[in-house]
Amino acid sequence: IDDIWEDIKDKQTKEDNYGIPSKFEKLNEYCPFEEGELIVVAAPRKTGKSMYMLNEARHKMEHNVPTAYLDTEMSTKAFTLRLLAHLTGISIAKIKRGNYSSTDQTIIDDALKFIKSKPFVHIYKPTWSESQIYTVCKILQYKMGLKFVIYDYLKGSSNTSSEQYNELGNKTNFLKNNIAGGLNLAVCAGAQLNRHNEMGDSYKIEQYASTILNLRPKKQEEIETDGIDCGNYALIVKLNRNGDQMDLDSNEYI
Repeated sequence: IDDIWEDIKDKQTKEDNYGIPSKFEKLNEYCPFEEGELIVVAAPRKTGKSMYMLNEARHKMEHNVPTAYLDTEMSTKAFTLRLLAHLTGISIAKIKRGNYSSTDQTIIDDALKFIKSKPFVHIYKPTWSESQIYTVCKILQYKMGLKFVIYDYLKGSSNTSSEQYNELGNKTNFLKNNIAGGLNLAVCAGAQLNRHNEMGDSYKIEQYASTILNLRPKKQEEIETDGIDCGNYALIVKLNRNGDQMDLDSNEYI
C-alpha cells in the first residue's frame, strides 16, 4: 500500500497526472484517457464517430503522444486525405484534384512534414482479430513507446443477433482487459448506436468499458444558444466508472 500511495502522490505533481488529456478540455473533468482504461464513443452511423477520433488523434500528434489508429472502415490513403484536409483547411476534393494554389501546396507540404515527424501509425484492416490487435500494439510499444490506441470501430461480423451480442462483448472485454489493462495503454473505441439510440450489444459493451460517451448532432436551437464557437455536436457522459457522469434527464452535455 505504501508503494501504491507513493505512486499516486508522484502523479499528483505532474501536469498529466490524471492521464492523457482529451482535446476537449471539459471532458477531462469527467474522463481523461487513462492507462488501463477503455473509453467508448457511441453515435448513430455516419454521425461523427470517426471525426471525433480524428480530432483526438490530431491532438495526440500535436502533443507527441505515441498513438496507433486501428481502422476497420477507412484505408490509410483515405485517412491521410482526411487528416490533410483537417490539418490544412483545404477540402478533400481540392486535394484529390490538385487544383490548388502554390500557397496551398506549401501548406500541404508543411502538413506532410508534421505527420512524418510524429509517433503516429494508422493501419487499416476490415476485420481485426484479437491476436492481430495484441501483436500490433505489442510491437508498437517496443518500436515507438505506444501509449494511446484508437479502435474505429466495434462491430460484429456474425449473422445472428445472439452471436453478434457475444462477439461485440468479447471484443470490448479484450480491448479493456488485454490491451488497456494487460499492456497498460489508454484505449478509445467507437461503437454504433441503432435507431433506438442503443448499442447493438449495449449490456456487454457497457459492462466492460470504463466510460461510455454518446455523441450526437446538436439541435438548431442548441447551436444558436451555445454559439458557433461551441460547435454543432454534443458529447454526453452516459456511464463512467472513473469519475462523474451526467444526469441524462437534465439535457446536460459538452
